Amino acid sequence: MQDTITVRPSWGRRLAGIEGLRGIAALSVMVYHLALTTSFQVQTGPLEILFSLCNQGLTLFFVLSGFLLYRPFVSAIVQGRQLPSIRRYAYNRLLRIYPAYIVIFVVTGLFVGSVYLHGSTHGFGPENIGRLTDPLKIAANVLLVHMFIPEYVMSGLPVSWSLTAEITFYFVLPLVAFLALWRIRKGSRKTAALVCAPLAMVIVGLGITLWASDAASRMSPIDAANFGFGQTGSAVFLRSFLAQADLFGYGMLAAVAVVVIHERGVERVQTRVKAALVLVAALIELLALEFARPVISTVSGVAAALVLLAVVLPSSRETT
Repeated sequence: MQDTITVRPSWGRRLAGIEGLRGIAALSVMVYHLALTTSFQVQTGPLEILFSLCNQGLTLFFVLSGFLLYRPFVSAIVQGRQLPSIRRYAYNRLLRIYPAYIVIFVVTGLFVGSVYLHGSTHGFGPENIGRLTDPLKIAANVLLVHMFIPEYVMSGLPVSWSLTAEITFYFVLPLVAFLALWRIRKGSRKTAALVCAPLAMVIVGLGITLWASDAASRMSPIDAANFGFGQTGSAVFLRSFLAQADLFGYGMLAAVAVVVIHERGVERVQTRVKAALVLVAALIELLALEFARPVISTVSGVAAALVLLAVVLPSSRETT
C-alpha cells in the first residue's frame, strides 16, 4: 500500500504561472499590432475576433503590474512588517523599462528612421515615418513625457504611450501604500484600508471609459481617432494613467485577495474553484465582444484579474 503525499503549495516571491501570463500578453500585443499593418479585409475577416482579443494584451499587462507591484506592499502591511525599500523599488522600476526602451528608441528613431514623426493618426506615409530630428521631441520621447504634451502625442514609438501610463503608476503606488498605512493608524481595518485606493481607481477609470465611449460614439471616425490618439488634449487625458486606472486597480484588488487568503492559512484552492474563475472570465469576455465593445478594456480587466487569481492561488497536488 502506497502512502499519499501532499505537496504543499509555495507562497514564494515568484508565483508560478506569472511568466506564462506575461508571455500571453506579449504575444497578444505583437499579433494585434501586426494586424494593424494588414488590409481592411483581413482586419474585418474571420480573424477579427482574434485580433480584438489580442488588443487586450495591454490590459493584461496593466492588471499584472497592479498585482505584482502592489502585492509586496500589501504583504508587508498585513504582516506588520516594514514597507519595501522605496529606493530599491524605484531602481528596479527604472531598470525594468528604460534600458530596453532607450536602445529601441535610439535605433529606430535616430538611426533606422522608422518611427512616427507626428503621430499615429497621420498615417504610414513618408511624411510621417522617418528619423526624429526635433531635439525637444527627442528629449520628450527619451524621458517618456511626450504623452503629456499634445503636440507630441503618439510621436516616436506609438506604443510607448503605455510606458508613460505605467511609469505614472510607479509613482502613485508608494503613495497608495502610505495612504493605507495612514488609514490603518486612524483605526481602519487593514483589508478595508488596502482596497480603498484600488476601488477608487476602478471607479475613476471606469467613469472615464464610459464618458469617452459616449463622446466618441457621437463623432465621425476621423474625429474619434483624433479624440483618442491625435494631437489633442483629450488624447493626453485618455492615454494617461487616470484613464487606465481601473485596469491597475483590478490587479491591486487581486493582490489584496491573494495576500489575505494566504494570511488566513489557506493552503490549497480546489481545482473546480479555479476552473470556475476561468470560465466566468471567458464568459464575460465573450459577452463583452458581442455586446460591450466600447468598454471592452475594463471588462477584460475584470476577466484578466479572475484568470490571474486562478493561476496564482495555491493548489496542492496529491501523488501516490
